[in-house]
Amino acid sequence: MRRLLILALFIGALTSCSDGEITKTEGDVRIWLHESGFVTGGLDGEVFGTMAYDFTNRCMYLEHGGSRSPVIWPSGARILNDDPVTLKVKGETVAEGDSVYGSGGYHDPNRFEVIPRECFGSTSEVARFNADSEIEVNQR
Repeated sequence: MRRLLILALFIGALTSCSDGEITKTEGDVRIWLHESGFVTGGLDGEVFGTMAYDFTNRCMYLEHGGSRSPVIWPSGARILNDDPVTLKVKGETVAEGDSVYGSGGYHDPNRFEVIPRECFGSTSEVARFNADSEIEVNQR
C-alpha cells in the first residue's frame, strides 16, 4: 500500500511540473511553448489562425476573424529566423502570414504568467496548442 501511495505522489508531481510553459528568445523574436513533450493529449478543441508578430511588444499571435490571441506552441518549437519571423514546429516550417491549425484550446490569459500583459491588448484568450499537437500549415 505504501508503494502505491509513493507511486501516486511521484506521478502527480511529474504531471504537475511537466506541462508548464516557457519562453524562447532569438534576436527580437520571443515565443511561448510547452516546457516538455512528456504530457500527451489535452483539450479536444481546435487552435487555428494566421501567425502574426508584433515587434514593438515582442508578442506572437494567431489572428482569426478580426481578433488576435497570444499563442503557446507545442513542445519543441524553435525560432528559425527573425526576418521574416519563421518557426519550426513539429517538423513544419511556419512563417509570418501562414495559416496554422492543430489541437488545443483557448484559455483565460490570467492563467499564463509567462506571457507579458502587454501582449493581451483587447483579447480575452490565449491560443494554446496541446503539448504533443501536430500542426497543419497553409503557406501564404
